[in-house]
Amino acid sequence: MGTNPPGVYTLKKGTINLGYSRLTSPPTRNVLYPVKAELYWNSDPTNLPAKMHSFYLRNMYLENRLAEGGINLLGTKIDLSKVDVPSFFLAAKDDHIAPWRSVYAGLGLLGGKKIFCLSASGHVAGVVNPPHQNKYSYWSSSDVTDNPDEWLANSTENMGSWWGAWLDWQERHSGDVIEEVTYAKLKQIEPAPGSYVKVSI
Repeated sequence: MGTNPPGVYTLKKGTINLGYSRLTSPPTRNVLYPVKAELYWNSDPTNLPAKMHSFYLRNMYLENRLAEGGINLLGTKIDLSKVDVPSFFLAAKDDHIAPWRSVYAGLGLLGGKKIFCLSASGHVAGVVNPPHQNKYSYWSSSDVTDNPDEWLANSTENMGSWWGAWLDWQERHSGDVIEEVTYAKLKQIEPAPGSYVKVSI
């Protein structure tokens, strides 16, 4: 099933330009598309078992049963309203797979204190945005309302990556800081990016 999820996500893209521009562009243009490191995850199939893949798409997408409290796993009902720990919601403004207003609606499913952060750009680039690149912007506020557009109108746009806001939130809700792992001292298994990314299924 490894090749199916990327196809599903491609079909969910919001515009013809996003979904089919590479298929409809005349080959005579000799267009060489730039390689973007953050898109390599697209070539790393999830390889889900068929039964799990079917369960996931039907229950999470078609019937939205997780949000409605209708999923039972091993006899245990999953009730999101019982989650009462602080939560940090992230969405990307131009995301074609998880539209940000739909993600915002998820705020009402959980208990506990919540903060919503909206990153500029799309599904991948809006999330994978290291601060040193100083790209894009984000909106963040814990003053959530029932209306996502009202929330956005009352939020302040911050330039740069959302990672800093997430780090600040983590520090406020985490325990003692432990000693960091010195990766340079770890034994290398094999050179990056690793042989697994070259395996075809």
